[in-house]
Amino acid sequence: MSKARVYINGKIFSNWKSFSINKSIDSLCGSYSMTAVFDYGSWTKEESPFNLSGEIDIFLVKEGGKSPTYHRLFSSSMGGGVFVNTEDSNKIMTAYIDGVNTSIGSDGLNVEITGRDITSDLIDCSVGAESIKGLTVKADEIIQKIITPYPISISSVSIKEKKDVAINPRVDSKVSEIISQVSKSGGFIVRTDEEGGLVLDDGEEPSKMKGSLVLGSKGNVLSANFNANYTGRFSQITVLDNADSKTIIVGNEIASSAMSYTADSELIDSMRKRPLTVVANGSANTTDEDRLKVEANWRMAMSRSSVGTASVRVQGWMSQEGDLWRVGKLVYCKMTDLNMPEGEMLIKKLTFSLSDEGTYTNLELIHKDAFDDTD
Repeated sequence: MSKARVYINGKIFSNWKSFSINKSIDSLCGSYSMTAVFDYGSWTKEESPFNLSGEIDIFLVKEGGKSPTYHRLFSSSMGGGVFVNTEDSNKIMTAYIDGVNTSIGSDGLNVEITGRDITSDLIDCSVGAESIKGLTVKADEIIQKIITPYPISISSVSIKEKKDVAINPRVDSKVSEIISQVSKSGGFIVRTDEEGGLVLDDGEEPSKMKGSLVLGSKGNVLSANFNANYTGRFSQITVLDNADSKTIIVGNEIASSAMSYTADSELIDSMRKRPLTVVANGSANTTDEDRLKVEANWRMAMSRSSVGTASVRVQGWMSQEGDLWRVGKLVYCKMTDLNMPEGEMLIKKLTFSLSDEGTYTNLELIHKDAFDDTD
């Protein structure tokens, strides 16, 4: 059976009897819960490696595979180093320990640790007055400035054009709320990589998984569900400038004084008429039609993706080709018995799990063009 190995201050822990690790493409931070049993007297309270707010590295390692290698960064007298992937291991999270639950059982000392990516501070903490002074309109510059107080950086920017965005920050806003405003206004997503860095991605060229998801006697899908729902689909989405988005009377007709941009569905000629009008995200001075266009196309992409979502459960944590399942990647799906179109879908969320029953991965899939802002 494959193992999860956790590295804390150079120590390796791999005797987990159960765990659940969650990642999502549209969330700034993933989460984990892990339980292990230790012999009585394994350590004193002062020596316990599971300290609140401690940083941990989580790797998934193939059965019988080579563990990550330790590379010392400083002299032996100073200590310090990092673990690096091997061909048999994949780092999936750099996280903090949020909670430790210790209990005595018949089999020994039961320890459960729970936590989230190191980006969790961006979810919990306010941006503060200093961080929002002098913000530019450049998306990556805004995000870089408001995360400066934290040990987090932008690790990757996969945006073809540096976006100008409009935001409406408050000093009591959570950092994640400002990032959400920026990403929606700019038409891209922000997620966390395995090292805890932020990835800015417009979703136009997602990479592909090696392997596929196939339902049937010769397939790898243990269980699956496809939910088709039309309530979130619209034929047109109009985004109004929120600087003066009020309704006025012109002659005998009702009109809007706001600047606007309308995105049409690619199926507008064949689908039933379902228009939607919304006020733009961001500041009360959005006068750039390009920003309205970006947001309108983004909302239309979200509308398109809402039509069908699939939930799939497979054995193990890797595809048939040995590729670890990853959020944000495309995977070819053949599950026509579910009335689901055959073809590529995007991995939106996943959960790696270990229990007495074995190792499994649960995946949530959406339309492959969900985060593409061109419609």
